[in-house]
Amino acid sequence: MESFSSMEITRRNFSGMGHVGRERLARRIGFAHLLLKDIEKLRELAGDVKERELKKLEAARVEKDAVDTIYFPVAHLLPPIIVRASQLDSKKVFTNVLHRLGEKLNQRFYTTTGTFAQDFGSAMNAAIMNDSHQEIKRGR
Repeated sequence: MESFSSMEITRRNFSGMGHVGRERLARRIGFAHLLLKDIEKLRELAGDVKERELKKLEAARVEKDAVDTIYFPVAHLLPPIIVRASQLDSKKVFTNVLHRLGEKLNQRFYTTTGTFAQDFGSAMNAAIMNDSHQEIKRGR
């Protein structure tokens, strides 16, 4: 196929070139139709890939929910406890302790409420004792 700039192609009068011009024009039109078909196929393929990836994402979400339900049945119940305790901590005495407990929750450390309750109680007690020792040192 000849190589011309796009400006030359649009300004050329193929039909004025006679029989040879019509053949060239027909080849160019055929090539343009072929490109249009290829673009349409690419669109279809991209749509198929997008649909397939969305299905994979949904399957991963379902698997995550299943794992959470089977192995960590109480995991979704515990973070609101940390959030509420943080809201009630106006003096920010328990901030570090609650942050550490929150990190453990994010790592799925607690599989039962019993172990969480023990750690929560121990952490609160330690924070209270630490705060009271600091107040005694300050002379309050």
